[in-house]
This record gives sequence, C-alpha cells and structure tokens, in this order.
Amino acid sequence: MNKTQQKMAHYGQAVNDLIDTTEKAQEGMSKYFAPLKEALSNGKLAEMSEQDYQTTAQIFRDGVDQYHEALAKFKTVAVPARLMGNNQRLMGAYSDFIQACEDLITSMHDDQTIDMQAFVASEMRQDAATDQFSKYIEKISTLA
Repeated sequence: MNKTQQKMAHYGQAVNDLIDTTEKAQEGMSKYFAPLKEALSNGKLAEMSEQDYQTTAQIFRDGVDQYHEALAKFKTVAVPARLMGNNQRLMGAYSDFIQACEDLITSMHDDQTIDMQAFVASEMRQDAATDQFSKYIEKISTLA
C-alpha cells in the first residue's frame, strides 16, 4: 500500500470511529431520552423524580462531552486532499449537531422545567445536522 492509500485507509478508519463513538453515545442517552420525551408529551414532567431528571441531564452532558472529544480527535487526522472540502463540511455539520445538543441541555433547567420552544428547536436542529452529517459521509464514501 502506498502513502496515499495508507492516508485514505487511516482517514476512513477515523470516520468510522467518529460514527461509532456517536452511535454509542446516542445509544447510552436514548434510554434516558425516551422517558423524558414521554413525560413531556404527556404533560407529566413534574411527576418525574428529581433524581431521574438530574441523572438524565447528566447523561446528556456526558454524551455531549463524548461528542466534543470525538470531534477533537477527528480534527487531528490527516485528510486526503480530494476529501478536504467534504471533510470541512462534515466537521461543520458535526459541530452544528453538538451545538444543538448543547442547546437541548440548556433548555433543561435545574428546577425541573424545560423551555419547550428551545427543546423542540434543538431537536429539529439535531435532525437537520444529522442529515447533513450523513450526506457528507456518503459523499466521502463515494470519493474515497
């Protein structure tokens, strides 16, 4: 394998690692997100125990920290020249995703109330960023 092929293989592995880390963090958070979302949908957030609410907020914070770490690690990887543009857009979409996650956490107040407008907006921005992220993964895959 020549240097260009090695660089491409290393980059491909870094993309896979970013995806894997993201999926694992999401899996860890989903079992906490589902009850929170259900409580919000049913108007029963006040019935959620304070401990469950605080645990959920902490799990979300830990997950977002994992996203930040994954992006920081990904930024250190050498990018093949023909993928630089899409790599920049990929990192931008991932950064947007992280910011939307941060905004969701911010919408959750310590007094066990949630700014629903901010919460819903952050969910929509997470979905949009995820779509963009997936789009750039596909482009990178076809160019690689």
